[in-house]
Amino acid sequence: MLPRYLAAREADQQSLRRAGLPPTHPVRDKWVAQRRLGQPDSRGAVIYEQTAWGRRYVALDGSMRDLWLLSFGSAKEERPAAEKAAAAYTAACGTPCTGGWDARHERVKDGDLHPGRMTRPERVRVVEFGCGDGRFTLLLNWDQEETARHFAADARSVLAGAVDDTRAVPGSSCVGCKALGAARP
Repeated sequence: MLPRYLAAREADQQSLRRAGLPPTHPVRDKWVAQRRLGQPDSRGAVIYEQTAWGRRYVALDGSMRDLWLLSFGSAKEERPAAEKAAAAYTAACGTPCTGGWDARHERVKDGDLHPGRMTRPERVRVVEFGCGDGRFTLLLNWDQEETARHFAADARSVLAGAVDDTRAVPGSSCVGCKALGAARP
């Protein structure tokens, strides 16, 4: 898989160069879009954090961020609009952070690595990579305005619903699980 991934990244970087766009470089930071509230809401929360899973890349000048989403088999040609909008918003508006899981994310200190990674990008791209077949697909290439518009139209209400929902909804990988069947009434 690794050789296929590296070949896909190189092919993508070559297409960026041909288009006169800057190459993107890997960053370890998580991009975290945080929304801080003035006072606790009905859940008692004062901060909401949104992240996106994938490989993260940024142009040295900070003008562009890439988020590569990995699929086990083939590259997906399409993802739900809410998923694409949420991923793009996180890439566009997220602050480079460390930590997470059992604590709030902490902002990365300015000056570490290259300066472009702290800059809010003009453009974000979300790329789908199939680990099984090595193909990749550019799912979106949006500027800040497009990202904000798609997030408001497609993702904001879906994310709010996910936060408000208290039901257990198993994912597609749970369908064949024998333990899930035993837990049903």
